[in-house]
Amino acid sequence: MTPTPGVPPNPAFIVADTSALIQIIVSEEIAPLRVLKQDFGIQVVIHEAVEAELNWRIQKKFPEKRPILKKAFTSKTIEVLSRAILDGSGYKSGNALIDQIEILGQRFSARVDRGEAYTHAAGNVLSVPALSQDIAAIWNLINEGIDIHRPILRAFDVLVFGVQTGAIDWEACARARKHLIKAKETLLPSFQNCSVEDGMPQFYLRLCSSNSPVIGAQTPVEKLDERIYIRKTTL
Repeated sequence: MTPTPGVPPNPAFIVADTSALIQIIVSEEIAPLRVLKQDFGIQVVIHEAVEAELNWRIQKKFPEKRPILKKAFTSKTIEVLSRAILDGSGYKSGNALIDQIEILGQRFSARVDRGEAYTHAAGNVLSVPALSQDIAAIWNLINEGIDIHRPILRAFDVLVFGVQTGAIDWEACARARKHLIKAKETLLPSFQNCSVEDGMPQFYLRLCSSNSPVIGAQTPVEKLDERIYIRKTTL
């Protein structure tokens, strides 16, 4: 496919943290993650530290969601970051990059939990977006003078991206919100007291397809609101 003028190449990966993936798994809507991979060539990856946290938390708190998590892994919608994945995506010196992530993750883990630390370390080293719901940890790193690669995506950026691209509809997004409320997961302020559709004017979508009209707020609402445009790599 011919690149869209003015739109930079898609990132090879989105590196996801436990906090955001928990919400996506609990919402029972992983179709947008599949669309990211199949239509946009973007693989959602996790560090092995997140893999351990994610499996433990789903098993302990949401055991009924285990089949959804298992499906995401077996279908390779989510993969664990490795040298083989880096090599297959065109990165050079995969071992050296893994070592850099390990060193930076150790440094960050002095300030935030291990999964969050290695997620942002990988995002920085690979220059790709992180998917994280832990706003306290994010500000902890920023306030320590650490430059985190941006944009930082949230679970609802993935869900609403799914609506924008047609992977899911508003009804599915509403069901996802209900699942999160039932699970007592924290919602973004835009959607705490209203439906997803009604909250969209107060929601700045950080992950946008350049092949579809942008939905939601047209100007940033929160301090970390930055937007990445990605384009389809398949017709």
